[in-house]
Amino acid sequence: MGRTAVLVDGFNLRHGMKEQRGRRYLWLDHVKLASRLRQRDQIVDVLYLTASVLDDVASAGRQQTYLEALKAHNPGALTVVEGRYQRKHMRCRACSAHWISYAERETDVNIAVALMEIAALPTVDTVLVVSADSDLCPAVGIQARTA
Repeated sequence: MGRTAVLVDGFNLRHGMKEQRGRRYLWLDHVKLASRLRQRDQIVDVLYLTASVLDDVASAGRQQTYLEALKAHNPGALTVVEGRYQRKHMRCRACSAHWISYAERETDVNIAVALMEIAALPTVDTVLVVSADSDLCPAVGIQARTA
């Protein structure tokens, strides 16, 4: 039996799942998923890395409710690591129209740092990275699949 740590790229995974499956898996229990994926292993830690939603009170409330439910359902087994969500003011060069765009920041770096920290631990044999972001492929040593 191995000891597995799990890193969940929450923001990208959520958007990828929503795009592919609608709302069906938006309340996914990542600790339970990890236990099913690694049935012979002991899940020693699950880090859920995300960023808080900006400028959308309803979405921010749903996100907060989800994170609180995850932690309450998995006491001591799941840690939320927050990056940041950045507001960017955009302007069209052709027509000068203005709008606000949003970008998630720091999660990829937080995942890379967590991978390095976990790799140094004698208490973990395997790290499972759950994401919908191909930017993480070099960090885990795989090539991205193109659709």
